[in-house]
Amino acid sequence: MTRITKKLTAGRGLAPAKFLLAILLVLATGKEAADLTWKFLTPPSGVNVLPIALVTAQSSSAKPAVTKTLMVDTPLFGQAALPEESPPLADTKNAPVTSLNLILRGIVAVKPKWRALAIIGEKQKRGSSQEEIYALGDTVPGGAVIEEILGDRVILRRGTSLETLLLDMEMADASSAPPEPEERTVMTDNILEQGDGVHWQISNDYWQKRLTDLPSLAREVGVEIYKEGEVQKGYRLVSARGSRLLTDLGLKPGDVLHEVNGIPLDSVYKGLSVYDKVKGASEVRVVVSRDGQRETRIYNISDLGN
Repeated sequence: MTRITKKLTAGRGLAPAKFLLAILLVLATGKEAADLTWKFLTPPSGVNVLPIALVTAQSSSAKPAVTKTLMVDTPLFGQAALPEESPPLADTKNAPVTSLNLILRGIVAVKPKWRALAIIGEKQKRGSSQEEIYALGDTVPGGAVIEEILGDRVILRRGTSLETLLLDMEMADASSAPPEPEERTVMTDNILEQGDGVHWQISNDYWQKRLTDLPSLAREVGVEIYKEGEVQKGYRLVSARGSRLLTDLGLKPGDVLHEVNGIPLDSVYKGLSVYDKVKGASEVRVVVSRDGQRETRIYNISDLGN
């Protein structure tokens, strides 16, 4: 299987502008008849699943728009020939916990299962390691091969033996804890509109801290594949409970993302292209449509006050 891993810097936080990357992270998993479930850092009381509902809708404009709801997670697949999905191994439920120094940070559970993804890092390098996104058949640090990706664990094959890597519950507790009050009150101080409705300046430090909490981001903002007829035209922003972050960025639920830094979001292939192009960008340009009108948002990522 083609390796599709991409590095996520854990200790330093996500690179600037990765709010958009987080949204696009699993867009390439959005195919017709896909049944996706985003599971990220599940709390120990049980697997906390954000369901991915498949919906068909008509847009408010003259052209029909077929949408498919996805909660934020990660892309990276093209239109490879679909292999037959093999039945799960009989002994995966009894596979012992692995002794490898690995952390399972998150899972994108997908049907068919061969398209699932896992975010894995190394324990001893937790403060500064680069976690990666793995698919079935990929080799993880320590030499084990990913045999199966389930809802709350990954099955590894080491030689002829199967082992289990469970979701990291310690980090789940931290991610599910309520944010400190001061973190909720300084958001507008870190995202400044320039007054023209087009340009925003965003604190680099804010991005480094805020975007490390992907589970919180996934609960706040989702996306839908947006189509006109049978042609994909972008991704619609959705938020069941409202999003302060979207508001501060000059966006709102219902806006459609069409383009990021010159890359049109018109196919499942473009998520990886966007990731590669803007992961280290100091400026992010987004083309969105609202009420049928296209608009541009320009975000400058820098140290505010400089």
